[in-house]
Amino acid sequence: MGREEKKTILVVDDFADNIDLISEVLGDEYRVRAAVSGEKALAVLAGQPYPDLVLLDVMMPGMDGYEVCRRVKSQPHGKDIPVIFVTAMGEVADESKGFAVGAVDYITKPVSPPILKARVRIHLELKEARHHLEKMVAARTEELRQANIRLGRQVKELSGRDQLIRFQMGGPTLAEACGEIGRVVVNVLEADRVIIFLADGGGELVAEVDVDRERPDQPTLKPAIGEEKAWAMAGKAFADGALLLDGEGAAAPITFNDERMGVICVVGVVGDEGGGNEVLAVLGRLSREAALVLRSARVTEDLLNDKIDFGQLFQAEL
Repeated sequence: MGREEKKTILVVDDFADNIDLISEVLGDEYRVRAAVSGEKALAVLAGQPYPDLVLLDVMMPGMDGYEVCRRVKSQPHGKDIPVIFVTAMGEVADESKGFAVGAVDYITKPVSPPILKARVRIHLELKEARHHLEKMVAARTEELRQANIRLGRQVKELSGRDQLIRFQMGGPTLAEACGEIGRVVVNVLEADRVIIFLADGGGELVAEVDVDRERPDQPTLKPAIGEEKAWAMAGKAFADGALLLDGEGAAAPITFNDERMGVICVVGVVGDEGGGNEVLAVLGRLSREAALVLRSARVTEDLLNDKIDFGQLFQAEL
């Protein structure tokens, strides 16, 4: 296992002797970089890799340490870099000013090696702990976001299934039933389009109802011609009697008492926060409710049309 990469400490002081002392104390444990003025320190801090911590002299000619710290903390990448002021005893009265511009600590001169090492180590550990906590919070926040999405979809699915159950009780016609099924599926799965393919008594797909997300209240009824991909997907799901998912949609057979009545084909964008397996599971459950709705519609049509089959019915309506 490789050795852990050393943390980088930037020492900013206009006296070379002070830089040399700090470098000697910290050099075995850290990578030490130096700047002899505030301007040069900002130049170092402007480029990557950024230092992990800054030891900053307060009193320097030109730009003092307070201004350097203020400018560092004004940058997005600088907010996370701990700044420790290194100051003479007489300047400790200005500690509040240093904290106000973003410093995390003070070390007095002459520097005590044990105190310097301890303060640097503590603030680097605090920085790591803060990073770890932020990652945990971000991960937990994402978990909660995903949980809220799943809960929202479960509520939407249950509402849609309840809507279909209530709808079948009203004795819908076949065209009304297909339109309602399509609207519910479009809404629950956030699909671009849903095509309901219907089978005749001989087990052939003979008619389709197309429901568009942009015009959910204007379902299109026509003979089962279908787009090439949708038709192929629907045909396979119907023949196999199984759920089907591909890169552009999903399909589920509509089955009542082992009779395959048709296929729900979801075309275009399908909400995918939960992945394809969740989409298929929801579509499968909706297809079971859809079967009850179509069964109710078939009873209604039998009463109104003297038991003509699906193919005859759609030819008559067209």
